[in-house]
Amino acid sequence: MTASITSLCTVHLWSTGELYQHPVLIITNKKHKQRIINNLKKAAKKLGCDLIVNPTAQEVS
Repeated sequence: MTASITSLCTVHLWSTGELYQHPVLIITNKKHKQRIINNLKKAAKKLGCDLIVNPTAQEVS
C-alpha cells in the first residue's frame, strides 16, 4: 500500500509540479488547526486578552 501511495504522489508531483494532498488529510489538517486556534482563544480569554488570527496568504486564496 505504501509503495502505491508513494508512486501516486511521485507521478502527481512529476506531472503537475505540485504535491499531492489527499482530501481526507486536508480536512483533518483544517480541523486540527481550528482546534488549536480555539484553544489559544480560550487561553487568551482566561488571561483577559483577545486573540486576533491573521490568515496566511495560502488560506486567503
